Parts: sequence; structure tokens; C-alpha cells
Amino acid sequence: SRKIDAVTVVDVIRSRYQSDLLANISALVIVAFFCATMVAQFVGAAKLFEAVTGFSYVTGLTLFGLIVVFYTTVGGFKGVAITDAICAVAMIIGLFILFFSMLETGGGYERIMTHIQTNHPEMPISLYISQWLLVGVCTLALPQSVVRGISYKNTKALHNAMIIGTVVIGAMTLIATWIGVLSKGVLTDTLQAYGGSVDNITPLTIIGTMNPFWAGITIIGPIAATISTVSS
Repeated sequence: SRKIDAVTVVDVIRSRYQSDLLANISALVIVAFFCATMVAQFVGAAKLFEAVTGFSYVTGLTLFGLIVVFYTTVGGFKGVAITDAICAVAMIIGLFILFFSMLETGGGYERIMTHIQTNHPEMPISLYISQWLLVGVCTLALPQSVVRGISYKNTKALHNAMIIGTVVIGAMTLIATWIGVLSKGVLTDTLQAYGGSVDNITPLTIIGTMNPFWAGITIIGPIAATISTVSS
């Protein structure tokens, strides 16, 4: 059997079919289709940065772009793996702080859910099904997800990751989507009052539910999520 030295989807395609042309085409396709995703990530992070810090949107956008390009270029795959682990910790801490802060601001879970049930009874079950598919099952085929499954050091690392990953990613997904639902009971005005964009929901939730110190800590979470997704 021939050893395959591969750490990305493109590497696997090149090694499997022994074709640089096919590998280059696959790389171009991934970049082309992920431009929209990466742009959305950068826009969201820049808006968050602007709302919480007071610096301009362009400053945040430039800063994130330079940081990601620098450490992915210098650190390569190992650099991305290490920063992703650090980002995951920051995300979990930020999510939990925001979650409990929202509960306090909204007067408790019961009061928030009562408000949502009374004022937003139109939320269909299909919304939850699509959310489960988009952030759950369908993410298994994404290049940044696939690359995790072909980069483990050994079988033991893979088995450990199956347990740790389930707990960590499960917690992040549950809390993040829970926060999204709770925000409808905390930010009770119309979308137009929040700038007419859903990109403003997270920064306004952070600003509106906590003091400047905790807001500064919490902002690291969603920014870490953006950086880790784009770099992967």
C-alpha cells in the first residue's frame, strides 16, 4: 500500500487520482463557493467589532483579514489546528457568559419564553428542522469539517476526538442556537430598529445585556468563531 501524505481535501484528490489538474480545479471550486461564506463571516465579525469597541467597520474587517492570512500562511495546517483549539475555548466561555447574561436581562427563562410564545407564535417547526440540518448533518461534507477527519495523528487521537468533539461541539451548537431563540425575548423591538440586518443581533445582544467589561470578554467568542471558520 502507498502512504498518502495528505492534510486537506485537495491533497487527498491529488494523491488518489495523481492529477494536479483535478486537484487545482477542486481547489478553485472550493474557493469560489466559499467566497460567500467567508464574506458573511468577515462582515459579521466586523460589525460585532464595530458595535462593541467603537472602532470603524473597515478597521475590524482589515484587522481580521490580515490576522487570518498571516497565521494561515506562516503556521500552515498546524497553526490553524492550534488556533482553532484556542478559539473553541474562547467561544464556549463567551457563549456561556452571554447566555446567563441574557437570562438575567430578560427576567429569567420563563418570562423570556412567555414573551416569545405570546408575540412570536408563528415560529414553525420547519425552522428548527432546517437549523438542525444546516448546523448539524449537512456540515459533515464541508471541506473545513472533512479535513478534521483526515488529519488525526493516530487511531487513539481519532477515538478521543469522537468523544471530546461530540461534547464540545454539542455544547457550542446547543447554547448558540438557544441564544438565538432567547434574543427574540430580550431584543423585543422590530428588526428595523436594530439597523434592519440580522448581523446586528449578536452585537446588540451583547451590548444590551451586559456591562462593558463582560462585553469585552464575550466579544472574543463570536470573533473566534469567525476566525476559526475562515482559516479552516
